[in-house]
Amino acid sequence: MIAHRPQRAKGPRTLAVGVPSHRIGPMHSRHPPRNRLAKVLPDEWRKYLVEQGCPKRKYTAVCRATLVGGRVIEDLIIEQGWIIALSKSGLAGTFEERIDFDPRTINALELKQVV
Repeated sequence: MIAHRPQRAKGPRTLAVGVPSHRIGPMHSRHPPRNRLAKVLPDEWRKYLVEQGCPKRKYTAVCRATLVGGRVIEDLIIEQGWIIALSKSGLAGTFEERIDFDPRTINALELKQVV
């Protein structure tokens, strides 16, 4: 008995929701962030973290961020390429914390700790 693979439909691939897969772009992590209100860290800062010794996946980093307007965030929590919190308080389990700035306005990032 010979088993054959089912034939794939011709044409562009689409995801289950009908969105063409080429329009989605690169994924930032395989798992959703613990904070559903998290924001994606821009690629330039993800590359910077890798240069500083962070692994590409499965990490949590505590950073000091300076924004364009001069605002300083002492404990910016980044998890697998997502900004999930602005402080260390209340990080257990799944939570919701609003990230009240645009990540593209990060002017400087200083790595404090990597877990």
